[in-house]
Amino acid sequence: MMKHWEELLVERHQFHGTEDANWPAWGKQVRKRAQNLDLERYCGALQWYDTSVAPLTMTETVLLPELTESQTSREWAENLLAKEKWINEQQLSVEHQPLLHQQLCAEMPWLIGCMFPDLTVGQRMLQLARDNFRLGLSEILDGSGLPHASDVMLLRPLVACWTRALMIGKRAKLRPWPNDDHNHFEWAALHTLRLMRQDGSSVFDDIVPTKTSQQSAKSTASKEPFAFEMLQHALAFDTDEADHAVARTLFPRRFAVDKIVKIRSALTQKALKASTVEKAAKPIAVPDATYFSEWAQMAVLRSGWDFREPSLTVAFAPIFRLAESERSQDEVPLGGGTDQSVAVELNLAGQTIWSGHWNVAARIDGRTLLPTDTWSTTCEAVEEGGYYLEIELPLTENLRLQRHFLLCHKEKLLLMADAVLPQYEDNIEEGVEHLGFNDAQYAIEYESQLPLAPGIGVKSSTEMTELLLTVPKSGNAAGSNAGKNIRVFPLALSEWKAACVSDAEKAADFVSGDLSFAEKDDRQRLILRQNAFGRALFAPMLFDLDAKRVKQPYTWRQLTVGENLEQAARDRAVAFRLQIDKMHVLLYRTMTSAMNRTFFGHNLVSDFFSGRFDATTGKVSTLVETE
Repeated sequence: MMKHWEELLVERHQFHGTEDANWPAWGKQVRKRAQNLDLERYCGALQWYDTSVAPLTMTETVLLPELTESQTSREWAENLLAKEKWINEQQLSVEHQPLLHQQLCAEMPWLIGCMFPDLTVGQRMLQLARDNFRLGLSEILDGSGLPHASDVMLLRPLVACWTRALMIGKRAKLRPWPNDDHNHFEWAALHTLRLMRQDGSSVFDDIVPTKTSQQSAKSTASKEPFAFEMLQHALAFDTDEADHAVARTLFPRRFAVDKIVKIRSALTQKALKASTVEKAAKPIAVPDATYFSEWAQMAVLRSGWDFREPSLTVAFAPIFRLAESERSQDEVPLGGGTDQSVAVELNLAGQTIWSGHWNVAARIDGRTLLPTDTWSTTCEAVEEGGYYLEIELPLTENLRLQRHFLLCHKEKLLLMADAVLPQYEDNIEEGVEHLGFNDAQYAIEYESQLPLAPGIGVKSSTEMTELLLTVPKSGNAAGSNAGKNIRVFPLALSEWKAACVSDAEKAADFVSGDLSFAEKDDRQRLILRQNAFGRALFAPMLFDLDAKRVKQPYTWRQLTVGENLEQAARDRAVAFRLQIDKMHVLLYRTMTSAMNRTFFGHNLVSDFFSGRFDATTGKVSTLVETE
């Protein structure tokens, strides 16, 4: 009967306009198969991320088995074949429309194939779906589960799409992709956890202002109503127990072993043994919380998986936001300047401290520098003392902008710095006014703006140049920083405001400027301005993330750097010392190619150096050093 009916479905000319005698019996079998597929659970999963027309189209497809009861065999066959034709006519690019491609060209045919695997149209749909799922897993992700920064806001809807495919495939006893490709799905689920805030929302997502504990709890409940449910189902198909351990570290109750086992049992229709639960609950080593991806143009610097630890996410490509047509074709609106494409977000003790684009404007002799290419990674360092990321953007006037991110674990310090540098000798463009380090000095003006999260306040001093970020108390706070302060040190500026004014009137080798703040769009913004006369400029901000130290005495200085028995100018090398209570931290950055230099009694040949100075022994221990 199945072969005969399959031929009728494919070869519509055989219908002859009469009702097939086998139609009612076949329709009953189809409806029973649909019931075994648990389509009700699948339809509920379509609500996880309703970001396009795809879920509506999928809902209509789910009704195909029920229509065998109300439609004639000819009507039903034409309906099914029309859906196949519509799917084949979709001209969706996996590169430019990744989510719609996976939903309409992979998930939808997969659903049809799982419902009707005994029909040739179902077999064709299964093959099409498998091809497109494999295409998506290989082309959308970086090889380790992370999409490009421009598509990072699509990660959750994509994981939801792939999880639904596994759900329906498990009941149909079919696999949407080979075992070799399943790692990509598991890695994507892990990255979803890595990019998750404590309230369940994603980094770079819209931020709900924190006012009171009750309001915060309400906003948390409604922020991502399906995020945890989706990830619970995704982890039910994740065979890597280390990923489960990460989920339990972040959200012990949400991802408790018994909850995941219960979902897995429901999806497989099998009761799991108690030994399976006990095995899953055993302690296991977890993957590194920090992740760098040059291909994705993203990095996550985390001191650990616990929300009490600092987590800095950096995306150095324009991020597209979700829209009704999957995503807007326009970049996130930004102000003018040299660059507006680097997005940063810091989360600490369960709260977002800042999130948005770290904009920068740089000028030489009054002319604004503009990008001539996109950002690229120049250095990644994973050391015991901390994590380091360095990215670079080529600019007009034969200059380049380098951005530095350093997270020191034990010291609980975060460095974010910019360096305006001459272009490499091999990349010098002839015919422009400035040609590098052999060129005459010029006036450099620098300004950067960092958008703080709603509710984060700023306090300034009438005499000192540093600022205090005030973190409001929240019922969701996971650590001691809740309601405490984060101090910001502008290391290249003098400690005293009066000295900064004096520096502006001195010789060319002095750096002037200020660290201030201003409100824009109901959010405070940190504004760092520096002015110098020379061939290069270094603009660092150092954040003390340990709230316990906020009342401790502190001071910082710009150090003298020796080169060939002479003092190196600030456009050749810079060094700084920060002291908080008894902790002494040293920083060094060459502004030229690396060469033998000395500062604070420490000799080195490095591009960048950070270390701890022991005042008792006089020794310097390295945190992170790059050459």
